[in-house]
Amino acid sequence: MWDLLGTLKRLQTLAEEMKSLEVTGEALEGAIRITLNGHNEMVRVEIHPTLLQENPQALERGIQSAYNEAFSKLRATIMEKLGGQMPGGLPFLPGNFGVG
Repeated sequence: MWDLLGTLKRLQTLAEEMKSLEVTGEALEGAIRITLNGHNEMVRVEIHPTLLQENPQALERGIQSAYNEAFSKLRATIMEKLGGQMPGGLPFLPGNFGVG
């Protein structure tokens, strides 16, 4: 039988952990770094000053790449914490916890 109260407690614990979780994605050999928190909010963007001299398209692609890497790391971390499933044996569905 499914333990609803246990599941809710586990989800609440996971939500608290997500507050302090941070993952960083990099692009252009570390010249662009984007850090996301566990709620998929951007908390830091670092761009090496020399990139500001480059063409805008290269900078745009680098930012996209760094964000995508950070988001992939965030998704993997959440899936690892969930063990690939929602508590209570429910399948992990796209869109849960802002990832998917």
